[in-house]
Amino acid sequence: MKKVLKISGKILVLLIGLFVLAMIIVPVVFKGKLTDVARTELNKSVNAHVYFSDLKLSLIRSFPNLSIGLEDFSISGKEPFEGDTLVHFRAFRVAVNPFGLIGKKGIVISKVLLDRPVIHALVLKDGTANWDIAAAEPTDTLVLAEDTTASGMPQIKVQLKEFRIRDASVTYKDRQGDMAASLDDLNFLLRGHWTGSAGSLFTETTIGAVNVVTGRIPYVKDATFRFMANLGADPGAGIYTFKDNELALNDLLLAFGGKVKMSGDTIHTDITFKTRETSFKSLLSMVPAIYKHDFNDLKTTGKLALYGRIGGQYLAADSTYPSATLHLKVSDASFAYPGLPGSVNDVNIDVTAHADGTDPDLSTVDVNRFALKLGQNPFRAEFHLRHPVSDPAIKGMIKGKIDLATLTEAVPLDSTELSGLITADMHLGGTMSMIEQGKYEDFTADGSVKVQNIVVATPLMKDKVEIPSGSMFFSPRYVDMQKLKIIIGPSDMGFSGKLEQFIPYVFADGTVKGKLDFVSHNLDVNRLMPETTGTDTVTEPDTIPSELSVVEVPEHIDFVLSAHIQQIKYSHLDLRNVAGRILVKDRKVILDNIQMRAMDGSMHVNGEYCTQKPEEPRVTMGVEAKDISVPRAYKSLMTVRKLVPFARGLQGTVSSKFTYSGLLNQQMMPVLKTVNADGKLQSSGITVVSAGVFDKIKKLLRLNPQYTNEFKDLNVSFHVKNGMLRVDPFHTKVGDIDMTISGEQGLDQSVRYVYEMKVPRKLLGTKANDLISGLYGKAAQQGLQLKESDVIPVKALITGTVTHPKVSLN
Repeated sequence: MKKVLKISGKILVLLIGLFVLAMIIVPVVFKGKLTDVARTELNKSVNAHVYFSDLKLSLIRSFPNLSIGLEDFSISGKEPFEGDTLVHFRAFRVAVNPFGLIGKKGIVISKVLLDRPVIHALVLKDGTANWDIAAAEPTDTLVLAEDTTASGMPQIKVQLKEFRIRDASVTYKDRQGDMAASLDDLNFLLRGHWTGSAGSLFTETTIGAVNVVTGRIPYVKDATFRFMANLGADPGAGIYTFKDNELALNDLLLAFGGKVKMSGDTIHTDITFKTRETSFKSLLSMVPAIYKHDFNDLKTTGKLALYGRIGGQYLAADSTYPSATLHLKVSDASFAYPGLPGSVNDVNIDVTAHADGTDPDLSTVDVNRFALKLGQNPFRAEFHLRHPVSDPAIKGMIKGKIDLATLTEAVPLDSTELSGLITADMHLGGTMSMIEQGKYEDFTADGSVKVQNIVVATPLMKDKVEIPSGSMFFSPRYVDMQKLKIIIGPSDMGFSGKLEQFIPYVFADGTVKGKLDFVSHNLDVNRLMPETTGTDTVTEPDTIPSELSVVEVPEHIDFVLSAHIQQIKYSHLDLRNVAGRILVKDRKVILDNIQMRAMDGSMHVNGEYCTQKPEEPRVTMGVEAKDISVPRAYKSLMTVRKLVPFARGLQGTVSSKFTYSGLLNQQMMPVLKTVNADGKLQSSGITVVSAGVFDKIKKLLRLNPQYTNEFKDLNVSFHVKNGMLRVDPFHTKVGDIDMTISGEQGLDQSVRYVYEMKVPRKLLGTKANDLISGLYGKAAQQGLQLKESDVIPVKALITGTVTHPKVSLN
């Protein structure tokens, strides 16, 4: 018996050893093949580049389950996102139970871990998203079923015990919508515990910093987020019940109760929520300017009540959604920072909002009261909205005075300078149909908003904004803008006039119309336009230090501005005494009969700047220019520097009349291959002051180096098509030499010009004349009696490039 036990023990030890050895060896043996298959199939399944440094298989890490891991896993895009990483994980691991294959019960996935994922989501201006990487025609289809597939392949089941995301970072940039958001230090955990068909789910999400920016304005900055919930789960009945749970954004803490039931394509909801913390301070934590400055030291009084309900059913087939109701009440509140002299008092808020999921037109908003006292100045407002879809009906009022300097005494604003007075006294009431039908007398829109000595300066802006004065008087028909003056850095702008259809513009996407007088002493467009990182691509010593970006003309605006501007600076252009009409409509800026002084001459311009396709802004114009300085034109105009770079070495003035059209790139510079132009250029004289083509011609002809370089009486017709410059034959005179010049040059800077010249023999020098006389003599010896000419025809062919021309004579 002992011998049997001894033998059995040895066999057991051997089996255990073989099993352990198998757990180590099997993953190693099959790893290479599995790695190759995984790389191939992943890259075939998506329209992107999939990479991972290693595939790890282990029966020890999650015994008795098999642990499968991809190390240093990333997905990067293809055009137009070539080189951009969409997703990167330090590790991606799943735990599966492969032993279900033995009894054909299927593979069971029990755990998933995403370790340190970094996600970059991007939407381009044309709406293209970098996460749209699904292959057009999937090569394989994965079937999830209760039984094995018809081919006998095993099914895959998910009996999730744990799903975890650890230390994630997510960024989202929407260039089309001009917004960006980021989530840092994101951690997520989902666990399940099952007894038969029922069980419970536990989920917890924490985010260290939430940031949301729209139009360069930070609406949420470094906010913290936490969500924890225990859910009762009965998947068989499709019922999930909220138990202990909480949602916190900064210090605002909400608790949820109720349940969600899934029945076919319908989701039934009955959820209530309310704040656990009733202090007014928790609501203030939602204000970035307050939360990020010594929030713990903030002293507050007053009570807060925030509660609501989400109830009803979601049914995608007929666009039915649950309805939601929210109530917010703040009573007799105040707040003050210990280190600041001011405070905000008498804060009272009463807001109710209802979103009807069955009929959106029944949704309502009621700001019954919004009141506070800043310093000694009370401020209050009300607003009510009904029938937002069919015929928006509004009623509201604003009354009070805000002293911005007093605000800085009550709220720390992080290096922000604020001062000035805003006085408002307005009443609104009526329906949109009243405006649309012209029943202005039935619509209430009375009052005014006045500003005085406003100063705003923040690190987010390049220049301080000042509004010394301005008034807007409201009526149902129009807004009368009087003496509104705005100063931004070196630029000043003055507006006066009337805006019509202002109410439809604000509340119903209508088009606001206006006739305004616009005056300015100085308008520095370079400082007013938004910037992007980088440097100007022009290698000139006086270029703008940073790239410009496309300025989109807003929709739903129809303005006529009668402009009088003493000076405009744009790129390298310095324009003076600008006058004419500027129309803003249909996402275009239209220049109508604009007169100006520019580049030491005068210009008359008609044209337009169109951003109906923001990714491809277009410029078209007709220009009449007189006595324009060639050196200043080269310095000021990118198109001249690109198409006529040899103008850098010219002196003189020109007059021109031409039409121009072409696209701009995202840095507001011309896309040369799209440029089309036709016109004439005239000048009484142009002088070549630096070594150029004519200097090479003089050298080949043995002309005196001091011979004049001035081209007289120019009258040039030119054409630019798709960036190709063509010059029609034109006559000019350089000293005693008559010339006819024609040719073309391309985007690659290649040139082909022909100079047909009549050169007086007296200019050629003794050796050249002796050679020519000898040729005539040899001709006479052959019986050819030729009369010697005082003028020798010479043809010069200019080839090569603009910067390295080659000259050959015939």
